[in-house]
Amino acid sequence: MTEPELNHAEDQSNNNKKLRKRKRPRKAQQEARNSADDEDQEQEQHNDANNTDEVEEEEKREEKNVIPGVESGIMSSVPFDSLELSDPTSKAIMDMGFNRMTQIQARAIPELLKGKDVLGAARTGSGKTLAFLIPAVELLYNAEFKPRNGTAVIVICPTRELAIQV
Repeated sequence: MTEPELNHAEDQSNNNKKLRKRKRPRKAQQEARNSADDEDQEQEQHNDANNTDEVEEEEKREEKNVIPGVESGIMSSVPFDSLELSDPTSKAIMDMGFNRMTQIQARAIPELLKGKDVLGAARTGSGKTLAFLIPAVELLYNAEFKPRNGTAVIVICPTRELAIQV
């Protein structure tokens, strides 16, 4: 080979190396795109599976008549209708959408209606406040209490937020 041919061959060899170097990043980019597409597909499948699980859980709740967000552990099977309450109190409870009592209510309200003292403990949101207010309201109704009679019930609340609810 002559010297110009050698230089030309070296230039071509260098050009081929440059082309190979350029091709690699494109190939890597394509592989990255393919990998991202695969991850997207996996995420979609995962989301579909989660959506299916959520739908199944909601259907189970509806079958069991369980309130979403409230574990069935605090609910009892005792309906409010089983209590011998005045018509206005029964109507107010039904208007609020309550059908069944929680466990603390089912155990405390009947005893309180009999005039017994009750010391109850249950977790937050289990219906303790309603458990002691229903008997208090019933007492006032049955005694035909009038505002002119003075103070009938004193409710002591540990927080402002609970006082607003009561």
